[in-house]
Amino acid sequence: MSLGVLAFVGSFVINIMKGESAPAPDSAEAIVPMALRVQILNGCGIAGAASTFSRHVKTNAGPDFIVDVLDEGNFESFQQEKTLLIARKAKHDHAARFAAKIGLSPDRISFKELESNFYDIDYSLVVGADYEKLIALKKPN
Repeated sequence: MSLGVLAFVGSFVINIMKGESAPAPDSAEAIVPMALRVQILNGCGIAGAASTFSRHVKTNAGPDFIVDVLDEGNFESFQQEKTLLIARKAKHDHAARFAAKIGLSPDRISFKELESNFYDIDYSLVVGADYEKLIALKKPN
């Protein structure tokens, strides 16, 4: 056993003296996902729209984002034709990238700070009548 350890240490020392090092990690391994706290609200009135879109968001946000859906409920009205992403904090640098991951264009992003943000929500998604089209666009072939 000591001969094996000696051979390993010797190999290590020779590699260091030659200037060899371990290969650089793959860039895919270097991705550190960002955790987002999200609220999903039904704005179209179709039963189950918020929970269906919640599954879509969790599936498609990775590997860049880990989405924690803190609340699913109803929006203030059911008249939303288009799905919207509302940033709830002043610093929302990742909104465009998050929106793209779930099939939303940048013109669907707005900012409105929550007065009482007890859950520390980063984004609210208001699910519009177009949600099934958005899900279909992001399905893997």
